[in-house]
Amino acid sequence: MRRSDRKKFVALTLISVLIFILVVGAAYAISRLFLADFSNTLLEATLADALTDTREMGKLISNRLGEGFISPTDRARISMTMEKYGFIYIVAADKDGGVVFNMGLKEAKSFSEFGETGIIPRVLLGPGFRIPVYDVVVGMPGRRTLHAGIPQEGLTPELANVTDRAGDMLRLLFALALGLISIAITYSVVMLQRVKVLRGEMERQSRLVYLGEIAGSLAHEIRNPLNTINMNIQLLDEQMGSPDEKIKKKIRRVRNEVIRLDGILTSFLRFARPPKLSMKHIAPGEFLTKIAEFFGPEVERAGIHLKLELPGDLPTIHGDNEQLRQLFLNLLLNARDATQTGGKITISAWKTTRRVHVSISDTGCGIEKKDLEEVFEPYVTSKEEGTGVGLAIVRRIAMDHGGSIRVESKVGEGTTFTVSLPRK
Repeated sequence: MRRSDRKKFVALTLISVLIFILVVGAAYAISRLFLADFSNTLLEATLADALTDTREMGKLISNRLGEGFISPTDRARISMTMEKYGFIYIVAADKDGGVVFNMGLKEAKSFSEFGETGIIPRVLLGPGFRIPVYDVVVGMPGRRTLHAGIPQEGLTPELANVTDRAGDMLRLLFALALGLISIAITYSVVMLQRVKVLRGEMERQSRLVYLGEIAGSLAHEIRNPLNTINMNIQLLDEQMGSPDEKIKKKIRRVRNEVIRLDGILTSFLRFARPPKLSMKHIAPGEFLTKIAEFFGPEVERAGIHLKLELPGDLPTIHGDNEQLRQLFLNLLLNARDATQTGGKITISAWKTTRRVHVSISDTGCGIEKKDLEEVFEPYVTSKEEGTGVGLAIVRRIAMDHGGSIRVESKVGEGTTFTVSLPRK
């Protein structure tokens, strides 16, 4: 991957990670506001369930006390309920507060002051102990009461710890959900932008096909009479013998213009009616080296240095040798025309997982930002004698090979065209 592309990828990754962290952090903070009383809510629900089960125990103990016997099976059932809610005692008291059944609180002698029913925070006091509890009190037949005690100190660290973990888990899940939603939205925006680009590309291609058909028809219709004009001028020149030099100069000027027009028509026809591709395996390194050897003497005569930066492990590509040669020669000609004496043109290449990338950079005059979007449009040129189809042909060849081309430029610093072609 090219250094500039690698920087863009790293920057995009860091921005995405930062957005994800910010969204998750904000969502977690917001969720704490909405779920702040989650522990208390869950505690209240637990105590309500404990009250319901205590009523059931009250009925069981009352029946067994009426029978005069509480079996080991009944005690095991009561113990299971105690373990379920963390009860430290189950005490049944008569109407005067005297203890008639006791599990877990040996020091309990009287519950006469605990006549209310419901869930009541109390402090049990006795010789050598002080126990803050939630006293779950239910009525029993015969004006008796059943007390089930959950220690506040035991409940708060243990049950509250469970509820806090559950609350944290919910908050985290909420935050992660919003983070994933933000990533999904970002992905959707990126995909919509890609769809917009692809739609614009399709519209551009439709327009190019239409323009190509018109250009091809016009070029074909104009070329025949143009060839007739050229042949007649040549015959006229031969039949006139040796007229004066002024007439010869005019005839040569007309013939040169006819030849120039024929060259323009040839370019239009090449764009409008591209030849069928003859695909072969091509080694990019060797291919680009030969192009540089062919083109190098021309730029050196203009005082421009041509530099090659080709790694030795470039993978093979599948393409039409002549078409790709035309593509890169067009780019090199543009680079030569834009570069002053003493400047430099660089041909560099690198590979990624699926593509081979070739860039041609120059240190020339650069392209105005407003003109960058139109550089590949047909019949658009800044050259006085340009046809405006050179870069359009380059782009079409790249796309015909399943590739793409992009341009980066800064006025006064130079321009870089990068062609990306699929690996074999």
